[in-house]
Amino acid sequence: MLKRTVKLLIVVLLILVIASFPDALQPRSGNIIVLKPYVFLDNIQAFFKNLSDGSLGTYKTGSQHRSIAADVGDNVMTSFLLMFTSMLASVTVSLLVGAFFPRSRISKAVYAIFAFLSAIPQFILIIFLIFGGVSFYKLTGYRVITLSMDKRFADFLFPVFILSIISTSYLLKLTVAKYNQIASEDYVRTGLSKGLSKSYLSLHHIFKNLRPYFVADLKKTLSLTAGSLFIVEYLFNILGVTRFIFADYLFAAVAVGFLSIVLITMFVYYFILLILFLFEKGFVYE
Repeated sequence: MLKRTVKLLIVVLLILVIASFPDALQPRSGNIIVLKPYVFLDNIQAFFKNLSDGSLGTYKTGSQHRSIAADVGDNVMTSFLLMFTSMLASVTVSLLVGAFFPRSRISKAVYAIFAFLSAIPQFILIIFLIFGGVSFYKLTGYRVITLSMDKRFADFLFPVFILSIISTSYLLKLTVAKYNQIASEDYVRTGLSKGLSKSYLSLHHIFKNLRPYFVADLKKTLSLTAGSLFIVEYLFNILGVTRFIFADYLFAAVAVGFLSIVLITMFVYYFILLILFLFEKGFVYE
């Protein structure tokens, strides 16, 4: 517990230092940039002082200055819902296709699609999916993309879909690779020779050994999804936490934006672990 707390404090300090760099780098005549180290300490002290006073400062969007404290709650919830929903879909598809029903024709077809998508660079894949959404609208007249986001659930479906595709294409590939390795072990072959079904072995034996690797890969997938969140929220003009980062530079806004992403990622990770724990208690260890 102490080690995790220390790591978290180090991450917070690193974020505050990184967010201070634009203030600390002062241009001079002759294309010379001077680093002022005292700015880091001043910004960090001011940040924690404002935090203790219940104020997070302001950020600029367009010609308006808005209170960070007034907007941070809604923005954090928006980004959390995007990341959590997409990760939940990714975990569900990866386990169903890669661990529980890997031999079915549908699973093989789904895996082939995601294996192809995983070979495409992340940003290009997002642009490709957006063009696909536009083409779908032209063919059917049904709009799945909007660049003026509001609180309607339908407006979140396509961004969630994009994030799910990106995270699943990565997590599923790793899950299938580890499943194939575990499924070739002697105890699995022994179970099959004794008449145990493949689905029973997958759920009650292979999954138990797969889970530690799956959780480790989950952390990598969350990092990938958090990076994709920047692109998706920017392209779709979503009022999420990245809005603080993409707005005109202010130290407090950038710091709050990055810290919020770290907290969101942590909450999503532990929520997914809780769901996996409940799944194991209800189905694996029944």
